[in-house]
Amino acid sequence: MDSFVRASGLRKILFSVIAVILYIPTAVLSIEVNGLYLGKVAVEGQSYQDRSQAYDQALAQVLVRVTGEQKVLANYNIKQALKQPTEYLVQYSFVQENEQLFLQAQFNEKLINQLVKDAGINLWGARRPLTLWWLAVENDKGRRIVSDSDKQIADSINSQAKLRGLPSILPIMDIEDQMLASVTDVWGRFAQALEPASERYQPEASVFARVYRQSGDAGSVLSQDWIVQLTLVDNRRKFDAEFIVADFEKVWQTMVDWVADTLAKQYAIKAQQFSASHINITIANVENTGQAVAIQKFLTTISAVDTALIQKVSDQGVEYQLQLLGEAIDVLEALALDNRVEKIVPIFADAENKNQNLYRWKGR
Repeated sequence: MDSFVRASGLRKILFSVIAVILYIPTAVLSIEVNGLYLGKVAVEGQSYQDRSQAYDQALAQVLVRVTGEQKVLANYNIKQALKQPTEYLVQYSFVQENEQLFLQAQFNEKLINQLVKDAGINLWGARRPLTLWWLAVENDKGRRIVSDSDKQIADSINSQAKLRGLPSILPIMDIEDQMLASVTDVWGRFAQALEPASERYQPEASVFARVYRQSGDAGSVLSQDWIVQLTLVDNRRKFDAEFIVADFEKVWQTMVDWVADTLAKQYAIKAQQFSASHINITIANVENTGQAVAIQKFLTTISAVDTALIQKVSDQGVEYQLQLLGEAIDVLEALALDNRVEKIVPIFADAENKNQNLYRWKGR
């Protein structure tokens, strides 16, 4: 018995060591999403009519993805743009997947961003939080945790998450997950209890949800509906929601859309404020020249940044000018999602301070 206990303990230690090796946390836990400006629509053929009908749908996909808002399609400027989608089109192609033909349309990033800016809408940059989904489903067979091997559900979540530009992952539910995560914890949406199980995945945001049929008389129409109760936790806040969904297949799309909408509200930035080829930021509490240079190197690791130059040193801190390869919004979102820096929000007494890009250095 003692040898079994020792062996079990050794296996647990081994799993932990492997997890540390495979999932070493990096300072930036967000993911840079590719394909934000690529729309993909199912079509019946390759005719001009088929293409024309698909272009506006593909553009609509892109606009929802880059703004993070489904309601963007109701904006007047956006409605006008959707009438002339080819003005934003770079190229298109057809792909065949599982006997279904799709049109892929690549749109011009700068023109789309300018459209969003002119419409006064927020823009959600390419760097987005990796989201971990802890889901418990109850049916006539009992309750279970949804894993990435649950093909039907996982495919639905991943497909909709890709459509919304939301990096997502489901637990693999191997022996390590089973030791650390119970269906009771997921069902109860006990985020703190699931922290040890979540660590290996290094998510920036986590969803905890339970899905079950509404109770009622057997013949009642309402008894066929599905109840979704979920909690979204990111570095900033905790959000709760509840939905009633008639179709089980629509449950996952509804959840992903709500999560994407909610995260976009936290991270998307007013686009029309940033259109320059450079941006200045100030880092406070820089202790010495070596640290100032280290921060300079850190800033150049952001993909949207070409170069970072030290402009001046003041009472507020060290000011850097960042020459951009991409959008300033991507830089600000990268900083918002990096645990080495923290944005300083002026208190009321310091309301005259107009430096909107002031950060505190927390890294090493």
